[in-house]
Amino acid sequence: MIFSESKQTKNNSKKLKNKDLAKTLILLRKPRKEEASLLQKAETIHTINEQWCDASSNCTLHPTLSDETYFQEAFQLIQNFPHKIYSGNSLLNEPNYKGKSLFYFTRFILINRFTPALKEYRLLEGILKKLSEEEKSKDVVVLNSSPYSHYIESKLRIDFITKGVMKAGKLNKKAYYMLFVLRAFLGFFINIFRSGTKHIFLFPQVEPQPLLHRETLKMESGNPITDYYLEDFLKKKGCFVLEERFPVNEGSFDLNRQNLLGRYGKRSLYFEPYLLKAILFNAKGAVLKNIAHQEKHIFDTINKHEANGAIKLLNHIQYDLRALRKLGVLRMMAAENLYQSRKIKTTGCIDEYSVKSRSVLYPAAISGSKTYAIQHGSIHKNHMGYSYLKEDKEHCKFVDQLFVYGQDIKNLLIAQNNFAGETIVSGQLRADIIPTLLKKHTQLKVEGLNDDRPMILYTSQPVFSVGGSEIRDAINRDFFALSKEFPDCKFVLKPHPRETDWTYFEKIAMEVGATDYLITQADLYLLLSKCTMMLTHCSSVGAEAVNFDKPLVVQDYPNIDIMDYIKDGIGFKASDKNELRKVISGILEGQLQLNEKAYANYRNRFSGPIDGQVCTRILNQVLD
Repeated sequence: MIFSESKQTKNNSKKLKNKDLAKTLILLRKPRKEEASLLQKAETIHTINEQWCDASSNCTLHPTLSDETYFQEAFQLIQNFPHKIYSGNSLLNEPNYKGKSLFYFTRFILINRFTPALKEYRLLEGILKKLSEEEKSKDVVVLNSSPYSHYIESKLRIDFITKGVMKAGKLNKKAYYMLFVLRAFLGFFINIFRSGTKHIFLFPQVEPQPLLHRETLKMESGNPITDYYLEDFLKKKGCFVLEERFPVNEGSFDLNRQNLLGRYGKRSLYFEPYLLKAILFNAKGAVLKNIAHQEKHIFDTINKHEANGAIKLLNHIQYDLRALRKLGVLRMMAAENLYQSRKIKTTGCIDEYSVKSRSVLYPAAISGSKTYAIQHGSIHKNHMGYSYLKEDKEHCKFVDQLFVYGQDIKNLLIAQNNFAGETIVSGQLRADIIPTLLKKHTQLKVEGLNDDRPMILYTSQPVFSVGGSEIRDAINRDFFALSKEFPDCKFVLKPHPRETDWTYFEKIAMEVGATDYLITQADLYLLLSKCTMMLTHCSSVGAEAVNFDKPLVVQDYPNIDIMDYIKDGIGFKASDKNELRKVISGILEGQLQLNEKAYANYRNRFSGPIDGQVCTRILNQVLD
């Protein structure tokens, strides 16, 4: 993520002109090599990790709370944030578009940004309170990771050295604009011949991956989340994908047939013509100017009247997402044009809480189109996209039908105030291949696996709500390090679809001296069918490992068990490298066995039926 900094409110602290002259040093992250002089010259050092002090005698260690504590505080603050009243106003009123609060467009994103920022803010707040009067009178330097820590209010002379902020790859804007304009003009003419459109499914933006054909098991390239469903959906009369194309791999752009014409050929309805029209006629218009004024007004109002520093921090992060909400409004305007010009009976998607989907679902619902969403990953008690307050119902639009894997997920959603018109247990889309795959997987090979050693599969993730990049780095580092300790096993990493830069993994492997490993884009279910065990932090793939009766190892380094895999008896807990080593050894030696009763119970509760008929069940409900 690229964090932009709000400039409306300045920190009260006084900045240093020369960081090397700091007398008091606060370490909220590990110092880098080029920062060694700071430790040498500091009179006193305050840290949350004594190993960062380099055995300095002037170092004071400060305790930290569990990552779960910071996560839960962040979660509750975000939930309550829009309902707080400031001078008769709230985020439910500003910013809004046609009476609908825009806060819910970016609500889901807040948790990943706010949790690490809140943790660092609380730690710094606690350390500053414990400084002696002598230390407070001297210059202070803070080594931090969060770009928001400098918003802490203090009269001390503080300078922040911010490093380690996770950034997305730089977008090639020229490539993006070229692709967008070409598809907009091409789509204008092609859409004329799509007059029979009655049912649309929003384009699922996922990098194409190797994917087994549901019946033949032939290796193809596609979207593992939705392709099985769309294969059946697009065979029906009047069914189309509302498709958008984006440059992949940080902006690379190939002028090829699929980029221009899309993946779905004659069943593709272009969204770019509608979006281009909305941009041309509204980007500088009064509506967006008014929304920008609302954004600034509510930001300033909250900053002025709020006494809680943590909520002020949240306010800055919320305000920094205003450009994304602006895009959401432009997309709503585009979708309004779409639904006014066509009589669309149903509109479906997989991520109804995202800006991309909400911006289309709102106009769809207003037009009378039935809206539905299909579960595409794990839904749990800490999922910001599926946990609401009762007060949210009248301000946030929910889909008419929500299809979920199992009965326990349906029960959880009801308890967490997810106000879908109807929640239906359908099973998991991708599970339709399991009956065939379990019979024939021995006939298939994985490229790069040339021996019969036991496979230890690790499914990684790009973003961590708890622990941030530090936990992510530790988990990946231990995986590669242990590959050297188990030479009789093959360590295989399956990156998340959004982890396109594999040099990140290769660099960590090189640091620990690992060479015998495989990073692969092979079909996930093929890997699951062949692996000896699966490792993950909190990936939804953990539930899928259960469907294949594979031992699940949970790298629960923050000790939060965010997915409840350990609580539900299906996951072996490993909170650090030593525990991970013991668990792997225990499974390989047969000392640790999966709990068959817990596995069967979990499948019944969370996975739903595995009978090859999930797509058919959903289609029958949607098109009925």
